[in-house]
Amino acid sequence: MNTPRRGRRRLAIAAGAVGALCAVSLAFAALSPGRQPAGGELTFDGRFHRALWAGSLTIAVSADGASIQRIQGILPANCRDRRNGRLRRNGFDGSIGIVFDMEGGPIAPDGSFAFRSKNGSLSGGLAPGTLTITGTFYGNNALGRLSGSTGRDVLYSSCIGNQPFWVRRTESPPAAP
Repeated sequence: MNTPRRGRRRLAIAAGAVGALCAVSLAFAALSPGRQPAGGELTFDGRFHRALWAGSLTIAVSADGASIQRIQGILPANCRDRRNGRLRRNGFDGSIGIVFDMEGGPIAPDGSFAFRSKNGSLSGGLAPGTLTITGTFYGNNALGRLSGSTGRDVLYSSCIGNQPFWVRRTESPPAAP
């Protein structure tokens, strides 16, 4: 006969096993050699997986898989309030972060990439700043880190963020006629 305590114990063991499998798969992905993504113009969507608030990240890859065309999203960050000078931290209750839209760069044959870009280089109106992205593509997934800082905007006098991310392939747009 199952008691509530035994059921909770089984649930905790199952949750621990699933967590361990996820950690092992991410560890093997980080140790295995990467490769350039292939298969036409690709879009990768993902999240910042260690932040209290996950933010968002979209990476557009060129048709030949040799370069990143565009990176955009929201990097969870800590920002200094412009009105009272207090530090506002991102968390469960608030989506504070750096809205970014930047040009990409080259992807090495082993799938790795690393470059800096100005915020708002592809569309104006965003807080001025510089972002640095590093990572590696592993076929339909990529792991990496995005860090950056911005200057004054409408609400904040400055923002600083540094988070690891995970993205996965979501779609391949149809070829132009």
